[in-house]
Amino acid sequence: MRAVRVLYSLTIFLGSALLFLVQPMAAKKLLPTFGGSPGVWTAAMLFFQVALLGGYAYAHYSNLKLGPKRQSFVHIALCFLSVLAFSKFAAGAWTTSPGGSPTLQVFLILALNVGLGYFAVSAGSPTLQRWFAAADDPAAESPYFLYAFSNIGSMLGLVAYPFYFEPRFTLSEQFSLWGKGFFVLTLLILGCSFSIKKGSAHVQSQADLGEEVSWRTRGRWVLLAAIPSSLLLGATSYITSNIAPIPLFWVVPLGLYLGTFIVAFATKTVVKSAFLSRYLPLFVIPLAFLMILEANTPLEIIGPFHLVVFTAMALMCHLLLSEEKPSAGKLTEFFLFLSLGGAVGGFFNSIIAPLIFKTYAEYPLAMIACCFLRSPLVVSDDKKQPWIYAGPILAAVASGLAVSMLKLPPGGLRLGIGIGVPLVVTFALMDRVRVFGLGLAASFVAASVFDVAAPGKVVAVRRSFFG
Repeated sequence: MRAVRVLYSLTIFLGSALLFLVQPMAAKKLLPTFGGSPGVWTAAMLFFQVALLGGYAYAHYSNLKLGPKRQSFVHIALCFLSVLAFSKFAAGAWTTSPGGSPTLQVFLILALNVGLGYFAVSAGSPTLQRWFAAADDPAAESPYFLYAFSNIGSMLGLVAYPFYFEPRFTLSEQFSLWGKGFFVLTLLILGCSFSIKKGSAHVQSQADLGEEVSWRTRGRWVLLAAIPSSLLLGATSYITSNIAPIPLFWVVPLGLYLGTFIVAFATKTVVKSAFLSRYLPLFVIPLAFLMILEANTPLEIIGPFHLVVFTAMALMCHLLLSEEKPSAGKLTEFFLFLSLGGAVGGFFNSIIAPLIFKTYAEYPLAMIACCFLRSPLVVSDDKKQPWIYAGPILAAVASGLAVSMLKLPPGGLRLGIGIGVPLVVTFALMDRVRVFGLGLAASFVAASVFDVAAPGKVVAVRRSFFG
């Protein structure tokens, strides 16, 4: 029985490592055509999130309709077909047509060259976890521990690329090695298929019928996954554009993002979401002050502070997901809606935000949304005290008007009144989750409307795919 556990853990580990090795490989191959702007990575991430959603949808519905045993034949055939397709297309030249949307072109190039391989590998983790739930093993009742191996593999693949593969191998050699690893993965998946018990299709249907999941719960899963995804892309774009254009910086926030999954879905939880819910404002308020101030120095302090707050917010959302995860019978559905949330966050940052915002406003917007999802911390009902909602809003508007009407010059007084006052009032109401979120939103909006941080008048702001 332990051998089965080791085989599944190793297979999921390898699959996840391959999944996050191909992402920087593909992004690097796009550089000669599109350059190194944050928009390239954001567009590439959107493709990978959509492909992941497709893989998880396939894993869920194929297991649901066929059952693990029959689905294994389909999945193994898909993997062998994907190995052949990857070896034929990925290592060749990637061409594009001039003109058109850069985001759409990045999406299409990746789909044609690495799409099928990425789709097959991405479906592996939920598929194998569902197979393990149908295996003859004492741990089969709760296979979520395998998700930790998945994220550890992802982390290793992500870190291994810049520190090992990229310096030692040419790009064509990297794709060749990846194809060989994919073939080994397919053989391991074949080995896992022999552990599935006969009659497991009946077990699947009974499990699905035994536990009802409401659409409200599914919507919450999507939201809790979408916000960290949006934060990941928003923080990466904000830091590399407004603070410092550091090469390969996106590896750091993505690694932290994966780390929050590892912690949240570990067998033994080291921290609870309620703890982060209570103390999150201690980090959010200072970061909001720095963002409104548009501070970018000292880099060695502000950059890491952004990452610390991003990690805390992502971890809180992922802990909430872990605490609400269903039984093994709903495992593939759970991960399907998680991947949908990731794709929603990526779509918002890649497609919607550049159309409706002139700045990276999606980043503070995701921060505000995260604050609204904090666990309720007080017993009193704010509906019986509606006046309390007006406090932070009035403070933000009054502070902005004071800065504007008094024409305060740049300096401590202007910042103290325009930024400090509304944030202090908001912080004082931190135990009122909805009031705190509303106050944070009012502080950002008022600072933007009244140009609190700007010593002069902003003439024009423009945003494009390249910055």
